[in-house]
Amino acid sequence: MKPQTLYSYLTLHTWVGILSGLVLFIGFYAGSLTMFKDAIDRWATPPAPQSAPLSLQDMDRLIAHVVTHYPDAAKGLNVDFRTTENAVAPLVWDHGTFRADYAPDGSIAVTQAEPSRLAELIDLLHQTAGIPGSFENGHDHLGVYVMGVASMLYFLALVSGVVIILKNWWRDLFALRIEKREKRRWLDVHVLLGLGSIPFHFVIALTVIVFAFHDLFYDALGKVVMPERAPQAKSRPAAPPQPKPLASMTTVLENVRALAPEFTPTRMLYRGLDGQRPMLRMGGTDPRYMVRGAMEGFAIIDPYSGAVLDAQMLPGSESGWGATVGTFFALHFGSFGGDLIRWVYFVLGLAGAVLFYSGNLLWIISRQKKSPNRHVAALASLSIGVTLGSVLGVAVALAATKWLSGSGVTDWYFPLYYTLFLAAVAWSFYRGAGNAAVDLLGLIALACFAVPMQSLLAPLFPELLWAPRSAAALGVDLAAALFGLCFSALAYFTARRLAANALHSVWQRRLTAEAK
Repeated sequence: MKPQTLYSYLTLHTWVGILSGLVLFIGFYAGSLTMFKDAIDRWATPPAPQSAPLSLQDMDRLIAHVVTHYPDAAKGLNVDFRTTENAVAPLVWDHGTFRADYAPDGSIAVTQAEPSRLAELIDLLHQTAGIPGSFENGHDHLGVYVMGVASMLYFLALVSGVVIILKNWWRDLFALRIEKREKRRWLDVHVLLGLGSIPFHFVIALTVIVFAFHDLFYDALGKVVMPERAPQAKSRPAAPPQPKPLASMTTVLENVRALAPEFTPTRMLYRGLDGQRPMLRMGGTDPRYMVRGAMEGFAIIDPYSGAVLDAQMLPGSESGWGATVGTFFALHFGSFGGDLIRWVYFVLGLAGAVLFYSGNLLWIISRQKKSPNRHVAALASLSIGVTLGSVLGVAVALAATKWLSGSGVTDWYFPLYYTLFLAAVAWSFYRGAGNAAVDLLGLIALACFAVPMQSLLAPLFPELLWAPRSAAALGVDLAAALFGLCFSALAYFTARRLAANALHSVWQRRLTAEAK
């Protein structure tokens, strides 16, 4: 390859990586946490009396009572078959605020409580990188489109990076020259993380692009494939449908299992029972097949007849095209292979976050020696503030969850996250990237240690705190303690490295007159 061509690829790789790296860092590290979103939700859910599994007939009676006496439930009623800590009631609606179950005396009791939104915060960060703004009443988030554009740049960075390293890929893949100069060390880490997981990165890049712009793709294809239709005159809205009895749970399950005999239902959602397009979506698993969702496959059912209307997302019942699309979904979500694949994706997600951070770091190290100006210092501060600020926001939200669970306020998660995130960015510019990194890493470590500490203090504050009630919840405590040790070590070594830097380094608060 000609040197000029190689230089062009290097320039492309550098700038598309810098433009998308910080956004993708948040998406990847939050995405790694979503691998255990259910465990985090179980850890964050306050203790509540667990009802015994209901028979199908009892479930029918409970659903009919709620739909009849609580009109808001007809808009969206969730049926939960699980028995875990976060399965607070067989029926919930209004975003989990209202819950219905049988009382000990056999009567139907409806209670109201505020659910934890911690898992929702993590999932939203994964999808949008925390970029606010939405369309269509929150259905489409602005951050989703930003992530789609960032993933396009990410794909270009992957292709150009492979071209750059192609000549010496075997030698560089396994090289980790710790004893060499700083730039060489970080370059070896960057190449190792990138080439070591290149299939994973290509899958994530392509699937995120499709997820972000699939509505635009479908609209464009619809205009090409479907002929133009003459506009129809507006008619008066139809009268609301007369109430009809819902199909029994026995009928629904029989119809689904006729298509997928080993399908195990986990949740159902009744939607639009008060409108013109009622729908029942049943989610569940089948260990023999990949699933379309993050953890479940789905079947779309007529809520009144119980007939299966759409089995394209039902494990084992997809057509050739549906199975292909489902495979891409499963590869993105890691919803196959059980806990082993979830751990693999967790590690790959964290490694991807380090990959993007190391790319920015390489650019900063290269430029600070050639021309350590304010632009380089600004990118250093921005990189530290965005990456560590985002991690800090989630860590503190996790640490504060149990203390604030009884406050009755559920909207504090997002204000707390954004306050800490913006404060971290401002602190990084004020203190300088290096000093701020030490401060923020220390705060993150403290927040991580506070998570298992709450379980240890639970006997002293039984009205505020609670101990883990399952291995999954205990795993959250243990993982937080391990991360606390890692961030403590990073803070210590960063402080040592900073003390050895020259005063004109871009990691310091101010540049000297010579650097300016």
